[in-house]
Amino acid sequence: MVSVQLGRASGGAGTNQYQARRRSAQTGPTANLLLQVLGGAPAQRRCSDVWGGNCPATVQAPKWSCGQHPTLEQRRDAARATTTPPEILAALARDPALGVRSSLASNRNLPASVIERLVNDKEPQIRQYIMFKCNTQQLFQLAQDPDVTVRTQLANKKPNDPKLLALLAADPAQQVRLAVTENWHCSQPTLKSLCRDQDETVRARAAAKAPAEWLERLAADPSDAVLIAVAYHQGCTPEILDRIGRSANPEVCRTVVDRPSCPPETLVRMLSVNSPDLHVTIARHDNCPAGTLVKLAASRDFKIREAVAANTTCSPETLTKLGADSSATVRRTAARHPGCPPALLEQLSQHKDAWTAQAVAYNPACPPGILTTLSGHSDVEVRRTVVRHQACPPDILASAIQQNADFQTIEGAISNSACPPEALEAVCRREDIGTSIRMAIARNPNCPLSVLELLLSDQDKWIAGVAADHPKIPPATRAMWQLARD
Repeated sequence: MVSVQLGRASGGAGTNQYQARRRSAQTGPTANLLLQVLGGAPAQRRCSDVWGGNCPATVQAPKWSCGQHPTLEQRRDAARATTTPPEILAALARDPALGVRSSLASNRNLPASVIERLVNDKEPQIRQYIMFKCNTQQLFQLAQDPDVTVRTQLANKKPNDPKLLALLAADPAQQVRLAVTENWHCSQPTLKSLCRDQDETVRARAAAKAPAEWLERLAADPSDAVLIAVAYHQGCTPEILDRIGRSANPEVCRTVVDRPSCPPETLVRMLSVNSPDLHVTIARHDNCPAGTLVKLAASRDFKIREAVAANTTCSPETLTKLGADSSATVRRTAARHPGCPPALLEQLSQHKDAWTAQAVAYNPACPPGILTTLSGHSDVEVRRTVVRHQACPPDILASAIQQNADFQTIEGAISNSACPPEALEAVCRREDIGTSIRMAIARNPNCPLSVLELLLSDQDKWIAGVAADHPKIPPATRAMWQLARD
């Protein structure tokens, strides 16, 4: 064995240094020795116990060196250094400590002979580390490695040679073939062979990466996993979805229904599948025919009726029917629908259920007149929702501020872009407002310039910064504020 002097052993008896050495010791007698020393055992051993050679010299803490042979820590440092001479790197490639050889595999300046030795290292971890420095012949050797983790790592990361990936695609281990399907350099011939793999998981993973022109053939696969992968494929056409949708598996049918391009006739046919969850998904689909929505609106399952009420294509007539539903959930969903008729909104706004009235106030198409009525509702959550509506009349917003409503109502009114500028100015000059109110004023797009200039001198630097970034602040004023701040 080559004996070389790597430098002076690092000394010092500090606790942190011993802990670092304890972590760096990987296997063999070195680990046992350090554990004994740290535990208070006699700190005196043979040099061979520390570095793995045959030196009979006696060494002791803290240097653990006979003066001729390096310590474990020195060998790890030398293995990582790009300036270490080749003969020392060759000696380190035979080091008994796994940590030393792992450090050596990360060295960017390894001779070919050292790489060759590490390719044949007994530890799979070393063979995984060194594969990024291998030539083509060595990569083909690793492609037939007895350890499956090495072959999987190779298929995942390194190869861009089509022949090498083709070899790995025929690997007997499933996880290796799955890794090939995820490799960006996988060629179409290799991917085609994986689409015919005997394992359905491999075929499904390959189908997800297949070109669109292969989907017609893949849609005939007997595996449900492959059919689901084809249905989720971005190139899947409505015709292929209709073919896949004839499966008896509810999970496959649900995948087809989840696709926005699912044809209307496929949705109607799938209603014959006995799956309430699938019927809910169909009722929410934008391609569901109007006649089918009418039938689903009469379902005994309230979840299906709720899905109909949430459908963006639901007709006003169907919404009117659902607005009188016995389920509060269905009524609220209908009240939130942008296409809800004004007459139904008026009716639901007077409902005794406060959450139904709040759902009306949430509706983006709610008329200002109904919002005015709801602003006087007895439930505070309804009033808070009203003042945040973009169509809320300015006089309602100003009234909510002037009446000293609760904090959240005032903050919602101030955050509304329809809030009158004079109301914002009146609030800003009050001494009892908090930080969040002033921040909401500074962020309001209709905030008058006089208020913004007042907020530029706010004690809170974040509020002043938001006010300075407001579009109404002139560039010259903003520049002067930044100069004063700096």
